[in-house]
Amino acid sequence: MIKRFLAVLIMILISSSMNSQIKELEEGVDFKLVDKVPVANGCNKNWSNEDLRICFTKYVSNTIVQNVSNSFLQNQGLEPGSHRINVIFAIDEKGRISDIRTDSDNRKIDKHLIKAVKSIEKMDPGLLDGKAVKILYSLPIAFKIV
Repeated sequence: MIKRFLAVLIMILISSSMNSQIKELEEGVDFKLVDKVPVANGCNKNWSNEDLRICFTKYVSNTIVQNVSNSFLQNQGLEPGSHRINVIFAIDEKGRISDIRTDSDNRKIDKHLIKAVKSIEKMDPGLLDGKAVKILYSLPIAFKIV
């Protein structure tokens, strides 16, 4: 009886692990795990991967900051103080932004941040083993309400 229970438990754990790996593949590859990160506007595709990571992060951050209205955020009824919202998105196999999500509880702020992320221009896609892959990227957006 105990052996049967352990066998079933092991099968469930194996199945769960496999489903998790399949889901991860469907969603995309983590930005930190690719051989070559996406080449953003203003970055040189001949740069080292580390330089491309830095350039990509600066480009994405600057684009979002330029397209987020501080006055809009100030008028959303949030408590005074520091706030942080994580924005998660993908750069697909063609270099387009897709699958944008936030962890905010405010729908208006969600829409505003999603619009800002959509302003990121198409880029050369990231590569893994020489193939273009969908890459996941997460960016924390911190702001202060006065």
